[in-house]
Amino acid sequence: NKATNSSGAFWNERFGSKVAEDQKDPVDYLLGTIWYVAYNPCRKGMASDPRKTYIGSINPYLEEGYDKVPVKITLHPFFIALGNTHKKRLKKFLRYEKIYLRKQKEKMRI
Repeated sequence: NKATNSSGAFWNERFGSKVAEDQKDPVDYLLGTIWYVAYNPCRKGMASDPRKTYIGSINPYLEEGYDKVPVKITLHPFFIALGNTHKKRLKKFLRYEKIYLRKQKEKMRI
């Protein structure tokens, strides 16, 4: 919307749209959103684990050099900034999955 000088929902009423950089903690917001998107096939019953499906883009983050996706995935700079090695980045990134899964459990209780 900023680029086109427009206002209103970007996608349509069904989808929410937020600028990650405008959030209170952009890094937490974006890395959490990556896990939310990764679990879309699971929430739709298309997979039991986002790591075990070709639908999605989480594996390039989880496996260094992963090249089994039909479209090249560029790792986000927020992910790269988590550490100076893939192992260090992954350790921190997996915490975001735990947070996501905990939030999903809490929603199920409501």
